[in-house]
Parts: sequence; structure tokens; C-alpha cells
Amino acid sequence: MKERVDIKKTYGHLKNYDYFIGVDEVGWGAGAGPMWVGAALMWNEEFYEGDSNIKDSKAYSTEKVRGLALSEFNYDREHDYANADVSVEDIVTLAPFPALFKAINKVCEDLRTVYPNSLVIVDGNRKVPGLQNHICVPRADATIPVVSAASCHAKLIRDVHMTEELGEKYPEYEFHKNKGYLTPDHLEILNRLGPTKHHRIRIERVSKALEKHGYYEDRED
Repeated sequence: MKERVDIKKTYGHLKNYDYFIGVDEVGWGAGAGPMWVGAALMWNEEFYEGDSNIKDSKAYSTEKVRGLALSEFNYDREHDYANADVSVEDIVTLAPFPALFKAINKVCEDLRTVYPNSLVIVDGNRKVPGLQNHICVPRADATIPVVSAASCHAKLIRDVHMTEELGEKYPEYEFHKNKGYLTPDHLEILNRLGPTKHHRIRIERVSKALEKHGYYEDRED
């Protein structure tokens, strides 16, 4: 696990901002379902002086533990959140990165409407077209608490969507277990039943299953 960034030492030159917005996405590597972008906001004083042990969402083994960590982060702390899904339609038609950048701009615009003098810290190394006043930090989700909080926020919301919405609509695909990722069991189901219209047909294994079976929803049997 990467060590936490020394906020004061690394970002002390950015103290003229009143707020800091951490941004991260979840679901990038999935074969079904949307990606989800989370944004967490901290006041300047909390960003520089606060202390938090919150981790990247992937560091928590269960939704319960992840949710408890986020609740602990929120306790007695000035904060706010925004989130947006990156639809499968956008992922397929726009391509993954443009679709992701569209959602990042949306969540930041939502927060900046209320908190205008803010700096955005995006997890990763790709600048976001159209997004003003932002920096990109690789592995920020593991090293900067406000980005870790954004990661956990997005993960909790996406998991609920995959479990309660898609999972209940398509129980055969066991989305409550795989969350849309192409696990061995999910691939076996995909090869047997074909993809749903919530699968990402840009992915080769999904497109091959589509060629073989067509969409699950279009089957007559």
C-alpha cells in the first residue's frame, strides 16, 4: 500500500483555494454495467489540517466495512459529495475515456455551483478536457483522503446499482456477486446466455458472445 501524501508539504502552494474536490471512478474494468464517478469535497482547513485513515475503495473487502470507513470519514467533518453514472451507451458510443470525462465534468460542475473556488484532484494521469483548475495524481485514491472518500462513495453507489437494479432484473447473470466484472463464472454465463444490453460490446469477449447468441433480451425462448 502506498504511503499517504504529506498534504502540507506537497500541496502547500495551493492554499488559495477554499475547497478541494477529490474525484475517482469505479467500474472501469467491468464488462457490464456503468462506470460510476464519485466526487468528495473538503474545506481548505480540513484538507490541510484534518486526519483520516480512509483508504481506496478496493482496500475494503465488504460493502459494510467500506461504508463504515466512509461514515467515519464524514463524522464531524465539513464535506459534500456528488456522483454520476457513466452509461454503457456512452461507453460504447463515445469510447471509455470521453464518456468518463463527460461524467467528471458533470460532478465537478455540480459541486462548483455551490463551492466555486475549488481545486479538483483527479485520480490518474490524464488531464480532463474542459475541466478548469484541476491536477491529476496517479494513485491519489490510495494516498489523498479526499480522493479515497470519492472512491468509496462511487463504489458504494455502483454496487447498489449492480446488486439491486441490474441484479434483480437479470438474476441469471449473478451481478450481485460479480458486479459486472468478467469473472470466470460471469464468462461462463455470458458464453451460455449471451450478453444483456447492459454489457459493454466494445470488449472482445462480450462482442463474440453477442455474435453467437444475440442479446439476451431479444431471445424468444
